[in-house]
Amino acid sequence: MTTTLPQGLEQLGFGSGFHATLCEMLEAIPIFADLPHREIEVLAGYVGAYTARPGTVVFNEGGHSNYLCFITAGKLEVLKEQREHERRRIAEIRAGKTIGEMAFVDKQPHSANVVARTEATLLLFTQNGFERLSAEHPRLALKLAWRLCEQLSHRLRQTSGQLVDFL
Repeated sequence: MTTTLPQGLEQLGFGSGFHATLCEMLEAIPIFADLPHREIEVLAGYVGAYTARPGTVVFNEGGHSNYLCFITAGKLEVLKEQREHERRRIAEIRAGKTIGEMAFVDKQPHSANVVARTEATLLLFTQNGFERLSAEHPRLALKLAWRLCEQLSHRLRQTSGQLVDFL
């Protein structure tokens, strides 16, 4: 499966000369904070670093993609369609967070639009990358999958708590 990247993303670097930078970016993301450096080095071989200009649509509500994003710099906003051509901002996502994991896990359409509010640096992790990681480093892939599940659970609990306030 090929990955179609959103327009407006520019690759920051690649290859062995950029590997140390990718490791530093991954280590700054809280869900990877306690991973041993050797696992960070492995994981860096399966992600790509990109810059998103302000206004870049990272995910389209109702659209499909085969990647999730780890945000290392900048801000993204989550917008939900209310009425035809009307969007409401429901969240701002900052560096250190992950976005797109629901659709990454269940392969369903995105539940909201995600747009770069400022210039942002994103690490993209594709389905293909996860499949390769699973085949080549199954324990690390399981750790990553488990952490994504924990993050999804945390978000569901937050949303449930917020929902109670509106009932």
